Amino acid sequence: MMKIRRITFAVACLALNHVAADTVTLKNGTQVEGAVTTFKNQKFEFESDKGARNTYLSSDLQRIDFKLEGEQNGVPAEVTHRTKGGLRGRVTEFADGSFKFVDAQGKEQALPLLMVTSASFAGGTIKDIEIITHGKRVDIVKKLAPGKVTLIDFYADWCGPCRMISPHLEAVATKDKDVVLRKVDIVQWGSEVCKQYGVNSVPQVWVYDKKGKLVGKVNGASSQQVDALVARARQ
Repeated sequence: MMKIRRITFAVACLALNHVAADTVTLKNGTQVEGAVTTFKNQKFEFESDKGARNTYLSSDLQRIDFKLEGEQNGVPAEVTHRTKGGLRGRVTEFADGSFKFVDAQGKEQALPLLMVTSASFAGGTIKDIEIITHGKRVDIVKKLAPGKVTLIDFYADWCGPCRMISPHLEAVATKDKDVVLRKVDIVQWGSEVCKQYGVNSVPQVWVYDKKGKLVGKVNGASSQQVDALVARARQ
């Protein structure tokens, strides 16, 4: 079995006046909200949203949900470890004795707790603009930014209309704190992500509201239609 000497999880750490990101559920059913800070010697260090610091044995926990809430909160960012090849992804939960995360290709994976000797949890931030895949399958829902309007831009580098609409989308996400842009590079027709979402034309822009509901889709390079859907998504 491959031995992991150290693993680092970049996960939400919050100022005390922010909405709690992480929920710890004990085996007795008790739930506490706050921020997980470290894991070492089978123990999780945790700071509640009221400022209290606690230590929980992993054996006493039913699960930990790393929730994404509020505009100012950090988000699970990446996982790395010092073994051949490295490992990157977004931590989603701790359950059934494993850390669950989604890797860079959008594939769900689990890392057994017994393979992790220590972990540190550092704050991350929601990126305004991010490329979430290059042709591979991806779970768009897991890439949405809770509390923000999310634009999903299906594009290709060789697509002229895509290059026309891209500056407008990036400007909206950069200037408007309530909007983020997630770019899906289809690479070529018939790629895995094209088949996954039935994409047969680009550019396509899908607009999700702050609760993660799909408001509408724009086919073609119409900045006016995008702006109209963004306005609807705010409501």
